[in-house]
Amino acid sequence: MTRALVLGARGHIGHAVVHALAQTSTAIASITCITRAVRHAARAELGEVSVDSDDPAALGRVIAGHDVVVDAAAPAPLLLRAPRHAVDNARRRTFALVEACAQNGARLAFVSSFTTKRAALAGHPYFAVKREMESIVTAALVDGAVAGSVLRPTTCLGPFDSRAGRASLVGAVVAGAPVVAMRHVVNVIDVRDVATAVVAAAVDGRAPACVDLAGHDVTADDLVARIAAAAGVPARGVSMPAPLAVAGAGFLEAALGRVVDVPPALYALLVAASEPATPSDAQLALGAAPRPLADTVRDAVEWHRRGGARSVSKTL
Repeated sequence: MTRALVLGARGHIGHAVVHALAQTSTAIASITCITRAVRHAARAELGEVSVDSDDPAALGRVIAGHDVVVDAAAPAPLLLRAPRHAVDNARRRTFALVEACAQNGARLAFVSSFTTKRAALAGHPYFAVKREMESIVTAALVDGAVAGSVLRPTTCLGPFDSRAGRASLVGAVVAGAPVVAMRHVVNVIDVRDVATAVVAAAVDGRAPACVDLAGHDVTADDLVARIAAAAGVPARGVSMPAPLAVAGAGFLEAALGRVVDVPPALYALLVAASEPATPSDAQLALGAAPRPLADTVRDAVEWHRRGGARSVSKTL
């Protein structure tokens, strides 16, 4: 039976992956998470591991004995003023991850970002770190040092969001907080569809080295309006062109630093970096056809109404 390790089980994607693993038809002996130990209603048992996944030695120890590793905790700086050694730390951690998977014969499903497809993206350390981590994993996959896949989802939406209150776009809209809604197309994918693809790639091993995951194209301001309508609240915010929003967000973060709930520069840059996308053949082959956007928005709103981040400890 398969033993699966999920790094980042309290995060948005990691949480969804835990649920998808527990419900898969494949025999899963246990799911080990970086979270508190609880019993799951499904066949699988969740085990407790308290470890810093950014510690290479600790990462190697926890991977031992697992057949499948899902990395949904790959670190990336959220603020413009990132630690000086952010790239070096991410590189060291990723090499340790790959080495541990290779030594233990564990298949790796590495969750990356749609932003790595655009080499020219700059202006924030997040992009450089994401590209560096993905390049290390991809090289190991191509060389045959480790088996697995890199999965690159677009913007994720849906339940299991671990961000509290206004730190989440949905949470902010549901709370009636004003938001900046950019007039720019983003591609939105349900986090549960991402989890479906991740689990299929990790457990069944039926995926190419890199799989792009996409959902529905929608403008950011229309998405805010849809969330507000689903929540039955007025949409409060300012709609503006992407370049203006990026400039304003960078100024705001420089002025306020860590005082704000959401890293405004990164949020604006991620939206501005988004492009229209369609589900790839590889995504569809993994059984991850996008569900209706209306369902995703409805369930995301319901998740936050039921407590959002506070629900994580109750549902893991």
